[in-house]
Amino acid sequence: MSEDETLAVDADLEERLHPPPHACLPEIPAPGSNVAYLSKDEHDRLISVAITLGLGQFRMMSEHDHRLDLERRLRRG
Repeated sequence: MSEDETLAVDADLEERLHPPPHACLPEIPAPGSNVAYLSKDEHDRLISVAITLGLGQFRMMSEHDHRLDLERRLRRG
């Protein structure tokens, strides 16, 4: 395999392993960063949707209480 072919295969493999982000996602602020900054409007919209769906409503539970709760649920069937 020639050097050009090797480079082309490497580039193709890199593209498959790390595809570019979807076009509708916000631009990534820095090379190699996995942080995306949302606009305030988009952030507010996403929070509103999450609240509507009931996401983020968690109650604190100790590991012991969590196990007891699971055991009760399993006993009930």
